[in-house]
Amino acid sequence: MPTNFTVPKKGEVYINYIKERASDLINYGVWTGIELHKIPRWFNNFESPEEKYFAACILDSLIYRSPQQTQALAFELLYRELPGFLTRNGFINVGTDTINWVRSLGNFSTNLDLRFVATIRDTDPPTKSSHSILRILKRDFGINENFTIYPSQIE
Repeated sequence: MPTNFTVPKKGEVYINYIKERASDLINYGVWTGIELHKIPRWFNNFESPEEKYFAACILDSLIYRSPQQTQALAFELLYRELPGFLTRNGFINVGTDTINWVRSLGNFSTNLDLRFVATIRDTDPPTKSSHSILRILKRDFGINENFTIYPSQIE
């Protein structure tokens, strides 16, 4: 039996807090590439108190990554997490020279049964974060295009 959602008693306080926090994150430069006036404009798309509360919940759960944060996550993946995982699980022994190991990923003739797979469906748009991550791996870390594949290419 469906029930109707009602905004909690202090829902308006929560909505205003989330709007203010989003504005602060933009003003402090934590959220780059987002213009301050877009927050109220986005909220104007919602009319009822329930819709506005829902909008605040969405904004509150948003995980925003700046280009620098995304690049740092990719660095952590390539230079620490992936080499450690591959070595611990006996796939290959990367050793301590992770710089040369990552450089070797720029040369597809490297004999590695390793592929970076975009976690997407065929119907997903090219704006999905998987595409962005693969672009960063190729552009900023020199990963050879042939090491990146899509799920439909898995044999």
